[in-house]
Amino acid sequence: MGDEAGDVADPLLAEISERKISGGRTVATGGFARAMHASFQCREHKLLWRPATRLLGSIYTVRLRVRDGNGAWSNVLRATAEASQ
Repeated sequence: MGDEAGDVADPLLAEISERKISGGRTVATGGFARAMHASFQCREHKLLWRPATRLLGSIYTVRLRVRDGNGAWSNVLRATAEASQ
C-alpha cells in the first residue's frame, strides 16, 4: 500500500548470492537479503557490500534478483570478476 502522497510502495527485497570459484569448482558460497525502499515511480537503487573474506582471492560471481511487494521476482542479474584481497 502506498502513502497518501502516492510516493511509497510496498518494500522491495534484494536477494544476493555469492560464490568463489577456484579450479573450475565452487569452493565457498554466501549470500544475504536486504529490504529496499520502493516507490511507485521507476527508481535506480545502489547496493554496496564487502564480500566475506572467504570469497576473495579468486573468481567471484554474484547473482542479484529483486522481489516486489506482490511477490514477483525480477530476472536474475549475474556478474563475474576477479576478486582480489
